[in-house]
Amino acid sequence: MQIIQEVTKIYEDQPTVQVLPLPEGTKMTIVGDLHGQLQDLFTIFTINGLPTPKNQYFFNGDFVDRGYYGVEIVLTIFAFKLLYPHAVHMNRGNHECRQQNAYMGFEDEVLYKYDGTDLGDTNRAWRIYDAFHEAFQALPLAATLGGKVAIFHGGLFGKRQITFKHINAIQRKREPPLEGTSLQDQLFEQILWSDPRPTQHFPVQVRWWKPSDRGAGVEFGVEMTNQFCRRNKVALIIRSHECVRSVRARSARISIISHFHVS
Repeated sequence: MQIIQEVTKIYEDQPTVQVLPLPEGTKMTIVGDLHGQLQDLFTIFTINGLPTPKNQYFFNGDFVDRGYYGVEIVLTIFAFKLLYPHAVHMNRGNHECRQQNAYMGFEDEVLYKYDGTDLGDTNRAWRIYDAFHEAFQALPLAATLGGKVAIFHGGLFGKRQITFKHINAIQRKREPPLEGTSLQDQLFEQILWSDPRPTQHFPVQVRWWKPSDRGAGVEFGVEMTNQFCRRNKVALIIRSHECVRSVRARSARISIISHFHVS
């Protein structure tokens, strides 16, 4: 509880869009959806090294659900955040919410691991579960790296001319809305749920945007991407949310990691 609460304090006063520098000589590893796969996190640390001020990490949402070790993943990342607050960073994903956790696994995981029935404390697991969600609601939704790279969990939007100022105005400390009608609600949903098109496995061409087959977010195309980058003066967008299949990957859940070396 102390780890969760201290990380919540760190994030609750931060803006919705984190502005992160990339000092010279610093490496940044960006990690996509871990989804409770603790061995994947250990493998990434084995390959790229543990977090340090010179070996920074950005965890881009979806830490929990599906796998059995969401609790351990979140607490490991949180512990490194407390150890190196300026070297470990996080975005919220679409699975850091109660609606997904209720049927995708994290709620059951917490209730099982922290069951207090034998101790006469039947509410212990729910208190811890609520604390996790207070932390999730405090997490930012986006980041910029070195002023040139934008990071979102999902992607872009169903409206043109969106800027980081619009994203920063999102009231994020709540459950992510679905099918909301206000601009804030729509941006909140889309930044967590949207997908780019076309891709290798989804070859349908999308120029600007169209409704998503997921039922949440949108599918956005090349013109929307180029327009967002030009308007916000960034050169690259990094997102997660979908599995990147590789013939070298033994598991569809192995995270794809990117390196940025600043010279």
